[in-house]
Amino acid sequence: VTVYTGIGSFVSTYVVAVRTATEEIRLTSKQIIINTGAETVIPPIEGVAGNPFVYTSTSIMELADLPRRLVIIGGGPAGLAAAVAARKSGVQDILILERDSELGGILNQCIHNGFGLHTFKEELTGPEYAARFVTQVRELEIEYKLNTMVLDLAADKTVTAMNKTDGLFQLCLLYTSDAA
Repeated sequence: VTVYTGIGSFVSTYVVAVRTATEEIRLTSKQIIINTGAETVIPPIEGVAGNPFVYTSTSIMELADLPRRLVIIGGGPAGLAAAVAARKSGVQDILILERDSELGGILNQCIHNGFGLHTFKEELTGPEYAARFVTQVRELEIEYKLNTMVLDLAADKTVTAMNKTDGLFQLCLLYTSDAA
């Protein structure tokens, strides 16, 4: 695999131009992957920004001890992958809170292929890629709530959320890790 760092754009169906600091390179292939280098977006939920007990899908992997209880806000690919990884690492008490009516996030709308090469070793469409994670979540019996809006995350680790089934509810995360 050859990685080009720069600004990429499609010139035609099978040609992409990559503008680096010193040159423009044209690449031709039937399979082209453009990694946008996206960063995690912290949602505008009261109590989330700057909270030492809030982790992104990247920062949680840096912990020496995983939490005993884990609430994942967002059932998109990153949230699902984090839940699966946490369960496989021994975390038993996991709950995914998803505001939409189905798990999978934006990838459910990305009907083009190009997903899954790294994780599943095959090229998948967005919905296929999301479905693989949803299947893993179900097989690992990870609990999730759909149509659920998170409203607040308090300093005492209380998550306030609401949905039509449960109404307004709170989850208290008493333990952050085995060490705590």
